[in-house]
Amino acid sequence: MKGKFSAPFERVFAVLVLLVGTAAAVHYEEPDSLGRIVLCLLSALLLIRIWTARRISSFLFPGLLWISLAALFLLPALPGFRSPYPPTRFLYIVAFAASWTVTGPLIPKRPGAAEILLGLTILALLLLRSYQLYLHLQYGYDLAHVLNILDNLESGRGFFSDYLGQSILRNHLFLSLGLLAPFYTVFRNGFFPQAIQILSLGLSLFFVTRGVRRRFGEEAGWAAFCVLAFHPAFSGFAVHEMDPAVLGTLGVAVAFYGYARGRRAWFALGSALAILSKEHFLAAGILAGIALAVTKRSWRREGFLLATISAAILAVFLTYNRTGPGFDLSAQARLRFGPRGFHPALLLESLKQPSRVGYLLHIFVPAGLLPIAAPLYLLPALPEVLLNVVSRFPMYKIMSHYASLTLPFLGIATGAAVASLASFLHLSDESVASFSALSALLAAILCTLGPLSHTGAFYDIVFREPDATALHARALVKRLPPGGVALEGNHRLLILLADRKPVIDLPYLDRKKEMRRRPLLIRDLYTQIGKGEPDPNPPAGYALVDREDSIFVYRRKESAGRR
Repeated sequence: MKGKFSAPFERVFAVLVLLVGTAAAVHYEEPDSLGRIVLCLLSALLLIRIWTARRISSFLFPGLLWISLAALFLLPALPGFRSPYPPTRFLYIVAFAASWTVTGPLIPKRPGAAEILLGLTILALLLLRSYQLYLHLQYGYDLAHVLNILDNLESGRGFFSDYLGQSILRNHLFLSLGLLAPFYTVFRNGFFPQAIQILSLGLSLFFVTRGVRRRFGEEAGWAAFCVLAFHPAFSGFAVHEMDPAVLGTLGVAVAFYGYARGRRAWFALGSALAILSKEHFLAAGILAGIALAVTKRSWRREGFLLATISAAILAVFLTYNRTGPGFDLSAQARLRFGPRGFHPALLLESLKQPSRVGYLLHIFVPAGLLPIAAPLYLLPALPEVLLNVVSRFPMYKIMSHYASLTLPFLGIATGAAVASLASFLHLSDESVASFSALSALLAAILCTLGPLSHTGAFYDIVFREPDATALHARALVKRLPPGGVALEGNHRLLILLADRKPVIDLPYLDRKKEMRRRPLLIRDLYTQIGKGEPDPNPPAGYALVDREDSIFVYRRKESAGRR
């Protein structure tokens, strides 16, 4: 049935509300802004519009929306939420998407549009990240760590990390990283792992979309694509550092694709890639395997094997992790979660903090909250979500690489929810898919201004002048004397020093003894002193041999004497 107002009026109304809402959301960042009040008023207006819409025969859908969205209105009044964190922005996103779905035209879907958009997005991300690394040397700590491990794999030192002075397997189960070592012998540069990360995310999006389309229908596949492609965590992950767990993201997508198409070889290949990429995926493998064995009779054997193998590998990993001294998983748990490590009470403590609840909203609101309606498909992502919520380390920051496990299941759960909710609410698949797709698009507009921006790379390239000191630093590294390197101060040079067995100063690990064994010491005081200023605290026992801007190169005097 048509609504009370004409279609042109509804479209003009929607455009005006979107423009005013976007302006209010942007203005909300300013001190003493009235943006929250404007967003609340607009959201209330949209809720009234939903209730009065005559397109839906049942009042169940608008009633459920009223209850869920009203809860967001109450968040600022709860104890501990009188803070700058804005739940009103999330309320506006869901309210607008719901209003448009029940009153306006549905989002059109064009054949091949997803593939074209995916290709253009991945190409743009590759270009942005390559320019960012070359011109600014930004966001490179974990990327450089991966380069160091790849260099050690190539030279026969296994998964040894010069950063930690031990195997990286004492911290993370990055076994799948070994698959990249043969390619690293050909592409020996800092951009190679980053390109692998971006391409892996693109392939993950492709396989999730195809799998959801096969399992739940065309409309569900389109919804899953939009939710992942426009999700702030997708673009943030693509250009934020390098996390070998991205291979696990691809593994989950391939495994689901195999499950959706009934291809057990694909399922086995994807599952193996996932559970050998990071310990998070082992916990997910146990949960997914149990769920599969219990709910899908024809996949009972595969589910049982997945859960059993994941549990066995996890037991071996935890046992190995506890052997010998060094920075093991327990030390990392204390770093991430506090002196007591991870414990259940942390969850209740964390949920009192607006930023942690905000993390959950950032995860689910771009999908229109739909994944919550498909808990079985969301269950394997629970370990990562809970760890991020309770961490004191900023793992709950959405624009980072701490969504490697969550992202594929978010898309899968969205597709499953589209199919189930459409039947439950007596709506078309197209209506529910349009709601989730529009939520994702609005989240991109209000939170990231598109699938590419607000990623660091976008601002570095579009708004910042090229950093001349980065080019000078590259020239300095090229003329370094031979020998291993210790690095103090800024860590931006690490991506240029992977083959120098670099040792760095870390606040949570004492590496001073190992640093003194390196013949070269580089002090990068990029953010501490001006270009022409002297080193305020030159190290004893070293001779200055080179300098560029605020970067000082010292050689240990014993090494200088031998030369």
